[in-house]
Amino acid sequence: DRHGLLDILSEKEDGSGKPQASCIFSMSRGKSYKYTSQVSRFSGKIFLRVDDVLPAKMLAPGIPQQQKDVLIEELDQIQSQKHELEPVAQAARETYQVIEAEGKDGHQKLNE
Repeated sequence: DRHGLLDILSEKEDGSGKPQASCIFSMSRGKSYKYTSQVSRFSGKIFLRVDDVLPAKMLAPGIPQQQKDVLIEELDQIQSQKHELEPVAQAARETYQVIEAEGKDGHQKLNE
């Protein structure tokens, strides 16, 4: 922490001046490291812990491609249905507006 990064990361966003815990990952010479800062409950000092991170944890696989493909296909179907229903919904909104306007006119005539 030659450049004060630990102090910057430990500052609270609310500006209260109390330090907070933080965690960052870095890589140096092909090795991955996890830097975790913790704040002492008693003294308020910040302590830094450095752990090696195994490549398997850094590059853990996400969702299998087959699941992604299934979800993309479902999303495409839903969007297609939405596009098909949009004109029907628009027509219903227009009909509602016409009926609402007629109702307001009828209500005004009754009040006169």
